[in-house]
Amino acid sequence: MPVTMKGDTLTYKTDAFTTGTERKLGDVLEKLPGFQVDDNGEVKVQGKKVDKVLVDGKTFFDGDTKLATKNLPANAVDRVQVLKNFNEISPIRGLDNDETLALNIQLKEGKKNMVFGDLTGGAGPQKRYLGHANTFYYAPKLNLNLIADANNIGELPLRCRLFSVQWRNGRSRKQIRILDQSKFRGIGYSDGAA
Repeated sequence: MPVTMKGDTLTYKTDAFTTGTERKLGDVLEKLPGFQVDDNGEVKVQGKKVDKVLVDGKTFFDGDTKLATKNLPANAVDRVQVLKNFNEISPIRGLDNDETLALNIQLKEGKKNMVFGDLTGGAGPQKRYLGHANTFYYAPKLNLNLIADANNIGELPLRCRLFSVQWRNGRSRKQIRILDQSKFRGIGYSDGAA
């Protein structure tokens, strides 16, 4: 069955809806019935905004739908689960009706440890240049992310450049982030439950 419903979870088998020409997760989601993806990477399912994105049950880059839809490779996606009434605290998942909507992207076997992303570069007359990198390493126990942007052609760089490392030890999750904005620089660390 290409679509199954179990409790508050609606599961789509993506191979039933895709043609193999899709590049990113956003392309896959647009082909699933009831899904809408806007130009900013925001996702709606049956008109309701998706609040969080998980990959194999783990938060992907703080659950940011834009980073997930524009960066996760389409050929790695096996199933997409729509989790209604999502709550991050496992024991009370499904017990409350706060209508929080999350997506859980289940990866294909053989795609559980992968490096993916995009690199863009260019140069022109008068010493003009641009460079942009989105690079991710995803594994069940370690996630590394690098997003960088530089140019002198008048395009606004990313509002924030991130280098993030996440690792999992049993049930805990630890995260280090280095942020760089034009007026803000800093390092962050978080240690939370998975």
